[in-house]
Amino acid sequence: RASKDMDLLKKLFRQAGKIRDAGNMLQLLERFHSVPPEYKSEQDQLRITAAREFHQHAQDYYKQGRKAGRRLLADVQAIRTRCIKDWYAARLIKIAVLLTASGDLLHEARKKIKELLYVQRILPAPLVAGIGLNNDYLDRLQEAIGEWHDMVIIVTTYAGREGADSQAMV
Repeated sequence: RASKDMDLLKKLFRQAGKIRDAGNMLQLLERFHSVPPEYKSEQDQLRITAAREFHQHAQDYYKQGRKAGRRLLADVQAIRTRCIKDWYAARLIKIAVLLTASGDLLHEARKKIKELLYVQRILPAPLVAGIGLNNDYLDRLQEAIGEWHDMVIIVTTYAGREGADSQAMV
């Protein structure tokens, strides 16, 4: 049931991501390359449009967020320590496999790393110590993948070759 509850938040995350991507795209591109005024104007317009759409639905997002929060809290129940450790072990294996890939699978690894770090924040300290993750390393790794992904998005978008299967992404 919890995954259904999270679906309520996905539209919010996607729309907020559009705003973030348009802003980051220009900022990152300007660090490495001069940006033609027409492209800059186009990205600014995308950001403004995405922000306007987000604002128009802000009340709905707020309601959906509260509803998802209530449902998720209702689904919370005691989980055995062994189950949590097994979940972490399985996730780490999946992440290791994804880290050997390229393209969008590498970005998927970042999402799973962030998930591990987020979940860990709500766990009791003794359990966190028992799991023994190297949080600094994982945080640096997900940050590096995030920067790589932002660059790929910029390159593929700017070159007009968007998509996870494009040669630029690979």
